[in-house]
Amino acid sequence: MARNRKHGSSAIGFGPVLKALLLCVLIAGAGVGYVWQKEQIDSLSRQIGERGVRLARLADENQNRKRLLADLRSLPCVEARIKELNLGLAQPSPTQIWHLVEPPRDGPMPGLREPHYAIQNARTLAAARAKELMNP
Repeated sequence: MARNRKHGSSAIGFGPVLKALLLCVLIAGAGVGYVWQKEQIDSLSRQIGERGVRLARLADENQNRKRLLADLRSLPCVEARIKELNLGLAQPSPTQIWHLVEPPRDGPMPGLREPHYAIQNARTLAAARAKELMNP
C-alpha cells in the first residue's frame, strides 16, 4: 500500500544532513589550508630576506678579509713582522742567488738533440755513483 505523506515521519533524511556536513567540512578545510599556505609563504619570504641580509654582510666581511690579506702579504708588513718577531732574516746577497734557465716547452734547447732537464742530470750522476760504489 502506498504511504501517505501526511502520516510519514517529519524527520529530515540522513543523506542530506551528511552531504551538508561534508560540504561545510570541505569549505572549512579549504579555508584553513589557504591561511596555513599564506603563513608559510610569509615565513619563507622572511627567511629569504634574512638570508639576503646575511649574504650581503658575509660578502662585505669577505671583502674586508681580502683587503687585510693583501695588506699582510705586502712587503712592508712582512718586513715589520720579521723585525717584530726577531727572526733575523735579511735580503740575500747577489752571490747567494742562482738564476736557472728554464728549457723551452716546445722542444730541446739549441745545441741539444733531446730535451735536457735537471732530473736527467741527477739520474745520470746517481747512476755513475752507483757504478763507482759497485766497482771500486
